[in-house]
Amino acid sequence: MGSPTFYFYTGSKLQTVTLSRLTRLEPVYQPQLATLTTGNLGMVQVSQGVRRQWRITMERDSLLTDAGRARWRALHALVSHLETGGAVGFSTDHAKSWAGYPAGTIIQGGSYVTWWGNAFSAWNSSAAPVAGDDIVIEQAPMYGLTECHKVAALSGNSISYSGTTNVFDHGGTPKLVRYAGFFPALRMASDRYTTPLTNEHGIIYSLELTLEMDAAVYAANVQQQNLGLGSTSANQYQSGGSLEDALARLSASRSTGFAPAGQIPFAFRQGGKITR
Repeated sequence: MGSPTFYFYTGSKLQTVTLSRLTRLEPVYQPQLATLTTGNLGMVQVSQGVRRQWRITMERDSLLTDAGRARWRALHALVSHLETGGAVGFSTDHAKSWAGYPAGTIIQGGSYVTWWGNAFSAWNSSAAPVAGDDIVIEQAPMYGLTECHKVAALSGNSISYSGTTNVFDHGGTPKLVRYAGFFPALRMASDRYTTPLTNEHGIIYSLELTLEMDAAVYAANVQQQNLGLGSTSANQYQSGGSLEDALARLSASRSTGFAPAGQIPFAFRQGGKITR
């Protein structure tokens, strides 16, 4: 499965940690559903979106080899970064660390999506969709809809699908298109916390994390081509800053109609409009 890689920033430096293997990657989503019962025992369900979480594990890596111990030491810093509120990116394959923002409306029945390019190119400047990749189109968590397609080709800024069409109409919602194995903005879910690093008699260790996508990553400006992140080729920030800096800028954006959850009226979640 390529090179499973974490990306995170400390001070003015981009850090990467490459795992020896990925033994488990599974979604553990938390739909924010409320089920109400009517007088005749009918069911009414109210959705407030979906918290997108993933369980990431690397089991039984060696502590008796130089490479294994080097990974173990590097993971201590990664875990500490997460435990103190930091954000990380994760890719199941460094070569496929691509995600970006649509350059046009995504409508039901369409056989392609146009995008502005890899917004995370600072982490891998050559990463881009290729035939056979799985592409995920997902709305911001407060809307919750997501779908997956097989890439047929990338032509210019158009990503075409192989044999399928869009299931949902995504028009008017903040959204992200990404490689199915790339999760660009993850934070530790405190209510799903388990011991991240376990040690078996100083012989082997395992990593287990449950991380949640930060909703701010979906709120980029409609013409956001990159997030100005520090490059993997330099120790110091170049044109931008850390992942946390980028998420803070996006969270403050109002250009797409996205707002922090506390400011979203109930009627908007149910298909209404925000008026300002």
